[in-house]
Amino acid sequence: MRCAVLVLCALLVSPGSTLAQQDQGAIAGRVTDPSGGVVTGGDVTATAERGGAVHTSTNADGHYVLAPLVIGRYHVTIEVVGFKRVVSDFIEVHANGRVRLDVELEVGPLTEAVLVRPPAPLLQTDTSSLTYVIGSEQIGRLPLNGRNFQQLAMLAAGVLPAHGHVDREAGFNSHGQWALQNNFILDGVDNNSHVMGIQDRKAQVLVPNLDAVQEFQVQTSNYTAGFGRGAGAVMNVSIKSGTNATRGTAHEFLRNDAFDARDAFDYFDRTGDGKADPNALRQNQFGFTVGGPVRKNRTFHFGSLEVTRIHSSDSRLVTVPTALEQEGIFDPGVVLVRDPLTGVAFPGNTIPRERWDPVAARMLTLWPGPNFSGTTRANYAASPRQEQRRAQYDARVDHMFSTRDRMFARVSWMDYEGERNGPFPAPAVGGGNNDFA
Repeated sequence: MRCAVLVLCALLVSPGSTLAQQDQGAIAGRVTDPSGGVVTGGDVTATAERGGAVHTSTNADGHYVLAPLVIGRYHVTIEVVGFKRVVSDFIEVHANGRVRLDVELEVGPLTEAVLVRPPAPLLQTDTSSLTYVIGSEQIGRLPLNGRNFQQLAMLAAGVLPAHGHVDREAGFNSHGQWALQNNFILDGVDNNSHVMGIQDRKAQVLVPNLDAVQEFQVQTSNYTAGFGRGAGAVMNVSIKSGTNATRGTAHEFLRNDAFDARDAFDYFDRTGDGKADPNALRQNQFGFTVGGPVRKNRTFHFGSLEVTRIHSSDSRLVTVPTALEQEGIFDPGVVLVRDPLTGVAFPGNTIPRERWDPVAARMLTLWPGPNFSGTTRANYAASPRQEQRRAQYDARVDHMFSTRDRMFARVSWMDYEGERNGPFPAPAVGGGNNDFA
């Protein structure tokens, strides 16, 4: 099976853009003087740790909103003539998040600075949603088999693995809602896989390189109308953008039978001739990320690549006709064979040769003979070969037109090729569903 997906997306981010706010955050607050009176016309600036700044002013009620802000850390500076300049400690801004920073100014010269820290709120009053945020540091430190960050959704309260779901690797249920009700968003754009049998059996169409993910949120309930579509959780993922400094990562993860612990009898690891098992698990995941400035404080680039190659085998136990059944002779204790014309059982529970369907007779030659005996009717064991090859490419460019308007364009390409053989030799194959080639 071969599948390729190309996604092009471009968003112009401005304060009135509802869609873009799914990928942006904001800092808001109120500025007052020592007597509690509001301060109007104050200059408020949010300077990003990675470069770039957003400016605004306090309104007639002393309120300000710094938005849209790219995910990251910011210093907030407030300057009003006649009062000391206020500089905040770093403030973390998350996608669709709203951080509140209320400030009471001190009388004094503007050249003097006062350091403030936003208090950790006991209750989030700016939004009703229950949100769990997982940042790049947690993503990089927590172990993930297969490097699919979706598995980290299980860290949120009320989230459990979805057993039996098509997304076998990382499907999850949220607060009792079925996994098919989950909503996946990548950089503010729909990322739901509606035909999971084609897209590598994953709930997301695109699963970016783990090192390319800035952060993701799991909103389990009470989210706003902007996150409609389903009753399950919302996973809002944001890909990194470039900064004023050129940075990158590279990785290679290897699983190979050469490094596995050997079985005591050596039976499961080697064939009879002493050669390495060609169906042993061999898994490689490698890739890189790189980002930096195109024009300092204005235009940035970011790119990512991750390739996954898996070669393994699958243990299969199925039922094939026994030697007697291939002659038309059936055990009456298992099944009673009746003549479809008369409804009377065939003598000796044996179907006469002249009554065999010619097509069925030809098909009998495709079945191998039994090679396994046990407590069930399953009598044929095999370890068919499996191969998966997946490549994920992402390229993003961010540009700031002004302190209030910015845009980004992203191109993503996913190329997947998989082959899962059935238990029988070709041409029979014997796959029970569309899992098998």
